[in-house]
Amino acid sequence: MTRVRSESGAINILNVIIMLVLLIALGFAFELSAALDQQNAQTNDCSAARDATMASQNLLVAKNSDDPGLAIATAAVKSLRANGFNGEVEVWFYEAPSSAIPQSKRAWAWGIQTKSSLKGYFATYSLGDFNIPIGSHVTAHAVPYTAGKAWRPADSGNGKYSFKAGSDTPEYEEYTSTKELPQEVIDEMKTAVNQATNNK
Repeated sequence: MTRVRSESGAINILNVIIMLVLLIALGFAFELSAALDQQNAQTNDCSAARDATMASQNLLVAKNSDDPGLAIATAAVKSLRANGFNGEVEVWFYEAPSSAIPQSKRAWAWGIQTKSSLKGYFATYSLGDFNIPIGSHVTAHAVPYTAGKAWRPADSGNGKYSFKAGSDTPEYEEYTSTKELPQEVIDEMKTAVNQATNNK
């Protein structure tokens, strides 16, 4: 009889362990679903921000601005904040040099990156303090033109604009070469330059 009790106790402990594993697995699945929902929402917000930066009124402001990079970054963040995204935002901007395109045109490329996180309560229970990182990004380009020689500011604001969570004021890091840009923005820059030079 002692042996039967021992086996029964072992089975009960095993059942408890299995239940705990199942609960943790269900918790992970729930948090993964919540993270995917947040990811999808963030992707939609990024797409809306890209559309906002490409809206004619915002492109016109950037075209006539002494700092088109800041104008594009501001339009992107304004859209994101209006849609309820309060996480971190990074905007990369680059304007092609005048020597690369016809004098009547300008060529811009930019990228928008959003960053946030979701508190992983079940992951924290299993692994310690844990946040699920969530991010999304989009890119775009534009080729503003004029009938004569295009006006250009002394400094286009090439570089990265970093906005902290909840902030509308960026920290600026100047870039002097496309090599410092993310590859997706470099690809957009190549597309913009090709568009400007092939449609003279």
